[in-house]
Amino acid sequence: MMVRTATPDDANKIARVHVEAWRVAYRGIIADSVLDGLSIEKRESQWREWIEAPPGPIEIFVSDDVKGFISIGPSRDQGATSSTQEIYAIYIDPARWLTGLGRALTEHAIESARKRGAKRITLWVLEANRAARSFYERMGFSLDGEKKIDRIGDADLVELRYARTL
Repeated sequence: MMVRTATPDDANKIARVHVEAWRVAYRGIIADSVLDGLSIEKRESQWREWIEAPPGPIEIFVSDDVKGFISIGPSRDQGATSSTQEIYAIYIDPARWLTGLGRALTEHAIESARKRGAKRITLWVLEANRAARSFYERMGFSLDGEKKIDRIGDADLVELRYARTL
């Protein structure tokens, strides 16, 4: 399996993976009306913009056939040092879950962060997303005690921060 940097031509496929993964992973966590209302076209526009002119030095890696993606960059958390990178998003086509694709993308992102001098990498995950939390723990991440509330639709959802020393 090859992992490469995303190009603008990947925006539609990234958007499709993003929307499908949300609809499956967050069903029962996020309101159905929010999930059913997701737009591939809107996500494609956002991803194309981030790929063409990212808000800072972010990297977006995709599998060779764009069945999954991961984006990383400087931590957005208040008080984070320049040696902390953050995984902003990782989503895999639900048909490819449990195939090693998520592991390969995460390992690639971690290695990229190391090469840029990062000493720590963090990510935020919904507290109720037990499958994702288990995956991150298998990848060597652990809870660091930080949490925040994210408003999605009409619900306030708890997000937990995971971290890993590099």
